Amino acid sequence: MTEGTLIALVNGVFSVIIIVLGARLSTKVKAVRNQVENGHTTNMREEGDERHEESIRKLDELIGIVEPMKKDIRGLRESVSRLWQRADSNREKIHQLELTNPPKQTRSDHE
Repeated sequence: MTEGTLIALVNGVFSVIIIVLGARLSTKVKAVRNQVENGHTTNMREEGDERHEESIRKLDELIGIVEPMKKDIRGLRESVSRLWQRADSNREKIHQLELTNPPKQTRSDHE
Protein backbone atom coordinates (compact mmCIF):
# COMPACT_ATOMS: atom_id res chain seq x y z
CA MET A 1 0.00 0.00 0.00
CA THR A 2 1.38 3.35 -0.94
CA GLU A 3 1.63 6.31 1.30
CA GLY A 4 -1.07 8.15 -0.66
CA THR A 5 -3.45 5.19 -0.39
CA LEU A 6 -2.83 4.93 3.35
CA ILE A 7 -3.52 8.65 3.82
CA ALA A 8 -6.72 8.37 1.77
CA LEU A 9 -7.80 5.32 3.84
CA VAL A 10 -7.14 7.11 7.16
CA ASN A 11 -8.99 10.18 5.88
CA GLY A 12 -11.90 7.98 4.81
CA VAL A 13 -12.08 6.24 8.21
CA PHE A 14 -11.99 9.58 10.03
CA SER A 15 -14.67 10.93 7.69
CA VAL A 16 -16.95 7.98 8.48
CA ILE A 17 -16.31 8.43 12.23
CA ILE A 18 -17.11 12.15 11.99
CA ILE A 19 -20.31 11.45 10.03
CA VAL A 20 -21.47 8.82 12.56
CA LEU A 21 -20.64 11.05 15.54
CA GLY A 22 -22.29 14.01 13.81
CA ALA A 23 -25.48 11.99 13.24
CA ARG A 24 -25.55 10.89 16.90
CA LEU A 25 -24.89 14.43 18.07
CA SER A 26 -27.61 15.76 15.79
CA THR A 27 -30.08 13.25 17.29
CA LYS A 28 -29.12 14.34 20.81
CA VAL A 29 -29.38 18.03 19.90
CA LYS A 30 -32.87 17.41 18.49
CA ALA A 31 -33.89 15.64 21.72
CA VAL A 32 -32.55 18.51 23.82
CA ARG A 33 -34.23 21.09 21.62
CA ASN A 34 -37.52 19.19 21.93
CA GLN A 35 -37.23 19.28 25.72
CA VAL A 36 -36.33 22.96 25.78
CA GLU A 37 -38.89 24.14 23.25
CA ASN A 38 -41.54 21.63 24.29
CA GLY A 39 -44.16 23.34 22.16
CA HIS A 40 -44.27 26.44 24.37
CA THR A 41 -45.40 29.63 22.74
CA THR A 42 -43.80 31.73 25.50
CA ASN A 43 -40.20 32.21 26.46
CA MET A 44 -39.22 29.79 29.24
CA ARG A 45 -37.48 32.53 31.20
CA GLU A 46 -40.54 34.77 31.10
CA GLU A 47 -42.78 31.87 32.11
CA GLY A 48 -40.44 31.00 34.99
CA ASP A 49 -40.42 34.64 36.15
CA GLU A 50 -44.23 34.76 36.07
CA ARG A 51 -44.48 31.56 38.10
CA HIS A 52 -41.94 32.90 40.57
CA GLU A 53 -43.92 36.10 41.02
CA GLU A 54 -47.12 34.07 41.50
CA SER A 55 -45.39 31.89 44.11
CA ILE A 56 -44.15 34.96 45.97
CA ARG A 57 -47.69 36.43 46.00
CA LYS A 58 -49.10 33.18 47.39
CA LEU A 59 -46.38 32.97 50.04
CA ASP A 60 -47.08 36.56 51.09
CA GLU A 61 -50.78 35.69 51.34
CA LEU A 62 -49.98 32.67 53.53
CA ILE A 63 -47.73 34.76 55.75
CA GLY A 64 -50.60 37.22 56.16
CA ILE A 65 -52.82 34.37 57.34
CA VAL A 66 -50.24 32.72 59.61
CA GLU A 67 -49.03 35.85 61.43
CA PRO A 68 -52.32 36.47 63.29
CA MET A 69 -52.48 32.76 64.12
CA LYS A 70 -49.09 33.00 65.81
CA LYS A 71 -50.44 35.74 68.08
CA ASP A 72 -53.55 33.67 68.84
CA ILE A 73 -51.44 30.63 69.72
CA ARG A 74 -49.20 32.73 71.94
CA GLY A 75 -52.30 34.01 73.76
CA LEU A 76 -53.66 30.47 74.15
CA ARG A 77 -50.37 29.29 75.61
CA GLU A 78 -50.40 32.12 78.13
CA SER A 79 -54.01 31.29 79.09
CA VAL A 80 -53.23 27.60 79.54
CA SER A 81 -50.17 28.48 81.62
CA ARG A 82 -52.30 30.67 83.90
CA LEU A 83 -54.86 27.88 84.25
CA TRP A 84 -52.14 25.41 85.27
CA GLN A 85 -50.83 27.89 87.82
CA ARG A 86 -54.34 28.29 89.26
CA ALA A 87 -54.83 24.53 89.35
CA ASP A 88 -51.52 24.09 91.20
CA SER A 89 -52.43 26.86 93.62
CA ASN A 90 -55.89 25.38 94.22
CA ARG A 91 -54.41 21.92 94.74
CA GLU A 92 -52.06 23.33 97.37
CA LYS A 93 -54.91 25.19 99.12
CA ILE A 94 -57.05 22.02 99.18
CA HIS A 95 -54.14 20.09 100.63
CA GLN A 96 -53.63 22.70 103.36
CA LEU A 97 -57.37 22.64 104.19
CA GLU A 98 -57.32 18.85 104.45
CA LEU A 99 -54.37 19.03 106.84
CA THR A 100 -56.03 21.59 109.12
CA ASN A 101 -59.55 20.23 108.84
CA PRO A 102 -59.50 16.59 107.72
CA PRO A 103 -62.67 15.29 106.10
CA LYS A 104 -64.92 13.36 108.49
CA GLN A 105 -65.23 9.69 107.83
CA THR A 106 -68.69 8.51 107.00
CA ARG A 107 -70.17 5.16 107.78
CA SER A 108 -69.49 3.89 104.27
CA ASP A 109 -65.79 4.74 104.71
CA HIS A 110 -65.55 2.18 107.59
CA GLU A 111 -67.06 -0.68 105.61
